[in-house]
Amino acid sequence: MRAFLILPLIALLLTATPMRAQQQQQVQPNLDAVTFPDYDSFTAFLDEKVMQRQFGVLMQKMSGGSLSLAQVQQLTEQMRQGFTTDFDHVAVMRQAELEDGFRQELRVYWAGNIYAYVVMLVHQRENDIAVLNLGIHVAPVQALAMF
Repeated sequence: MRAFLILPLIALLLTATPMRAQQQQQVQPNLDAVTFPDYDSFTAFLDEKVMQRQFGVLMQKMSGGSLSLAQVQQLTEQMRQGFTTDFDHVAVMRQAELEDGFRQELRVYWAGNIYAYVVMLVHQRENDIAVLNLGIHVAPVQALAMF
C-alpha cells in the first residue's frame, strides 16, 4: 500500500536554512506506509518516544529511515527547546473510527502546563497497522481542526 506521510517537523527541519534546503533535495519522502504489527505496538512506541521527547527517533521511524543522524539529533534538540520536560501523562482526547479499518486519533501528552497534541491516521489491515499520517501540534485548535 502506498501512502503519503506528512511530517511537518521534517519539512521545517529541512527548510530552515539554505544548507538544509539542499539536504531536502537529497532526502526523498517515503511514500510507503510505516507499519507495526498491531495498534498496541504502535501506540506503545509512540507514547514512549513522545513522553521521553525522543522526537528525532520518532520522526526517523515515521519517515521510513530517510533522516540522517545529524537531522535526527537536530530535530530532537529543536523540539526539546519547545517541550522543556518529559511528559508525565497521555490520554486519547478524540478518536474516530472510519470506514474499512481506517481510524483517526488525537492523543494529548502533558506535564504541568506543557502540552503536545499528536494527530494520527492509521489503517488496520489484515496482518498489521499502517501509519498514514502523524503530526505533532502545540495548540489544541490546530489538532482539533483536523477532525
